[in-house]
Amino acid sequence: MATFPLNNGAAELPVYIVNPATGLRSQGLALVDSGDQIVLCNPALAQAVGAIRTNTDSLEGVVGQPVSDPQYTLDLDLGPAGYVANATLIGQATGLGYAILIGQNALGTGVFLYDGPGGTFTLDLGISAPPPSSNRGLGIAAIVAAAVGVIGLGIGLALEHEAERGRRAA
Repeated sequence: MATFPLNNGAAELPVYIVNPATGLRSQGLALVDSGDQIVLCNPALAQAVGAIRTNTDSLEGVVGQPVSDPQYTLDLDLGPAGYVANATLIGQATGLGYAILIGQNALGTGVFLYDGPGGTFTLDLGISAPPPSSNRGLGIAAIVAAAVGVIGLGIGLALEHEAERGRRAA
């Protein structure tokens, strides 16, 4: 759980967009927007981490006309406020001076408290780091090499055990 000062009434904080496949990170200023159903991010920020479009979403713009936007699946690192793995992000410029709008799909995992009179907001998304079982930043070659190394170690130990048994029997 982390408490931040409001900036002229705005619940804003620095957030990293993280590509889970490569570990690439890019930081942008985010606004916590509990009225948005989904996270919006500037497409340039998603492209900076090598994000690949997973879908196209049609959202209604502020003028009421549908707009076709790229959809990405990326992680959000909000520092002490938490970590959201595999969040759906819509690549759309927010037009508000923020690179990211944190919507309900990310906020739904935790607690958001807005204290207007106190001039602060508290955010706790419940997870403080990427899942330890993930392979963030590792390519297929590194994963295969590690697996081969473990298998090789197992075979080596088995051969050593058999040689020791042979020496004892003789």
